[in-house]
Amino acid sequence: MISISDTYKQKIINELISNKIEILFPDGEFETITETNIESESMNLKQSICDEDSLRFGGCIASQFKISLINTTDRIFDSKLAGCWIAVRLTQSFPSGNPLFCGNVYPEYSLYPGETVTGKVWYVFNGVIDSADIDKNDRNKITIVAYDVISQLYSVDVTNVLQNAWINEQGTTVGTIITAVADKIKSLCNNSVGTGFASSRILNEIINQAENLTVKNMRIYNDVWINDAEKLNYGQMIAYIAEMLGAFIFVKPASSRGGDVSFVQLEDDIAKSEIYNFYESLYTYERKVSPYTSVQFSVGGTNRIAKIRTYDFALTTSHVIYDMTNNIFVWQENDNAGGGYTHKFENLFSGATGARLNNLPYIPIEATLDGRLWVEVGDMICIKTYVTDADGNYIYNTDGTAKTENVKSYVLSRELTGIQALTDNIIAKGV
Repeated sequence: MISISDTYKQKIINELISNKIEILFPDGEFETITETNIESESMNLKQSICDEDSLRFGGCIASQFKISLINTTDRIFDSKLAGCWIAVRLTQSFPSGNPLFCGNVYPEYSLYPGETVTGKVWYVFNGVIDSADIDKNDRNKITIVAYDVISQLYSVDVTNVLQNAWINEQGTTVGTIITAVADKIKSLCNNSVGTGFASSRILNEIINQAENLTVKNMRIYNDVWINDAEKLNYGQMIAYIAEMLGAFIFVKPASSRGGDVSFVQLEDDIAKSEIYNFYESLYTYERKVSPYTSVQFSVGGTNRIAKIRTYDFALTTSHVIYDMTNNIFVWQENDNAGGGYTHKFENLFSGATGARLNNLPYIPIEATLDGRLWVEVGDMICIKTYVTDADGNYIYNTDGTAKTENVKSYVLSRELTGIQALTDNIIAKGV
């Protein structure tokens, strides 16, 4: 969750004056596009770390930004926009709480009696325009669709790079693979992008105290994949690493070109969850998703049939298994029955990674809420609902107040729409 004071939160939720959106071009091909040339309420932003029907770690999903532009006498758009990098900035203005004196000047974009106006600037998207299409019914309207740098990772093959590393060096480390992906991202973004995952504290977690073995210097090797290599791209490669570490990959928007590519993990502290006291619509699935209590992975070699091994990382009577047998980085050469490599996944899963995989239970939801820009994918949310009887009547506590309950879930996927009236459609599957 993006850090913002509780005072600002409440003012944005309850006293918002206006939202102002701008589309910037970091490379300077065009002037900034302002609301003068943006169709009202046409913004659509999709972000996701998991869009599957069950909680699956390793999600590496490109964000999509879509908006409609309007030609004016001063500015006409065309398809030359396609291929340009953009950064989308949204400024929210609200009363500051400070009194308005005679010497103060009202902002041009709003009038608010009695108080000065302040604002909060957010970057909501960074990426490349994929298409810029003229509307068939109105040639003065053009709709642009853009995707962040993750989409480009899936178009660059890494099969030979990984094969060469494993063949020539008989294995490689997690840190080496992370560095290779970070270098590719910087290349795609002309070295100006942030790559927060490359220096993440996750990589410095110690998984074997006796050997001082950290995540980043853990060696991995898959002899089976080398001999029968499936095609692999950079997007898949970093997704496999993220899954192995119980995390996700996401581009956090920033002012710099490309944003900040980061590891994201599910928030496990309910005290840090975002509370929603109202909602437009809320659908909850019938069952609560139980936390994973163990993980399955495959080990084997060219001359041995791969064996399925299970590591239990939660002492509980329930047994919910997370299946990682298809992850080529977890599929090691050796099954620990002798030979050069001894896999370290028991060490990995017994520490912080196991804690991330063994997440808190949550309720699968589809909810339409007010758009809060400080809420990010991976955040825990609590939605306050009123308890009713079979006829839809409120049930009351003994003190006469209406009985409520909190629906606890995660922001696994979201669709943020509108501009002045920001609306968030949040989905967390798990059925």
